[in-house]
Amino acid sequence: MIFFITTLDRQGDYRHFHFDLPELETGLEVLNRIVAKGEVLVNVTLIDGSSIIHLPIAAFDGQPCQAAIHALELDWRELLNSTIDKKG
Repeated sequence: MIFFITTLDRQGDYRHFHFDLPELETGLEVLNRIVAKGEVLVNVTLIDGSSIIHLPIAAFDGQPCQAAIHALELDWRELLNSTIDKKG
């Protein structure tokens, strides 16, 4: 996954950069860290294979999110496994 980002720094300068990460959760965490350092996200585009996704910049508030996403994933796995067990 490649994240293309435009930020506005504390001096009022626009910065354009990108980074490539294999996991979405890690990329979202990086975006929150950028916001936590005082940068303003102007645009975030995610390219994953042939998909292009424009991420909502308002979703990034500078708070860590990776642990919450991991907990949600564990809950989903538990729910999916319990549904399979009841049907089987």
